Amino acid sequence: MQLLNDWIANFGGAGDFSRITPDHQERFTKSGFIKRSSIPRWTSRAVYYRDRGRCTFCQRDVSGSLSMGSKINLDHIVPLAAGGINDVTNLQLLCEECNSSKSDKRLSTSNKYERWYSPS
Repeated sequence: MQLLNDWIANFGGAGDFSRITPDHQERFTKSGFIKRSSIPRWTSRAVYYRDRGRCTFCQRDVSGSLSMGSKINLDHIVPLAAGGINDVTNLQLLCEECNSSKSDKRLSTSNKYERWYSPS
């Protein structure tokens, strides 16, 4: 997913307002990046279930079933300030500790994904 979102960030051409219609300009910062907005509940749930309630960096359980102290953080894989987008493919589940240490840096995301089907 990181490669996809890096490609989207580079393709987007941050700062190029020539392709943005006037009625959509309020969704972008002055430098041309997408503004931060609240993440819809369905998106949060989709990321939570996709990542199986675990931090994608350290695999810590953040579901609350094993540890009540774990707080869920949705993190942009490619930060909005670097041209990332508000999309399920650009979000990952992190524990509070990993999210704090990552901050707005670009780090490699996990490449561990569960198969959705069994190839025949």
